[in-house]
Amino acid sequence: MSLCLADPTPAANPHAGAGALTRAAVAVLHLFSLWRERAQGRRALLALDDRALHDIGIDRMTAVREATTPFWRASP
Repeated sequence: MSLCLADPTPAANPHAGAGALTRAAVAVLHLFSLWRERAQGRRALLALDDRALHDIGIDRMTAVREATTPFWRASP
């Protein structure tokens, strides 16, 4: 004989949606972190001189195009 004290139905468990809410909050925080990294990286790209750009294999025009892409968009 087994005894189950917890009712697995959502109506009986008020915290049933907490996992989904937590996952959503983590996803939003991850997205904000990604956007921040993009914005910082693009600002840093603009600060590089032509020699540094050459060292990483891009020209000034490509750097400007990347740097002016909005942070919420991935690289073109």
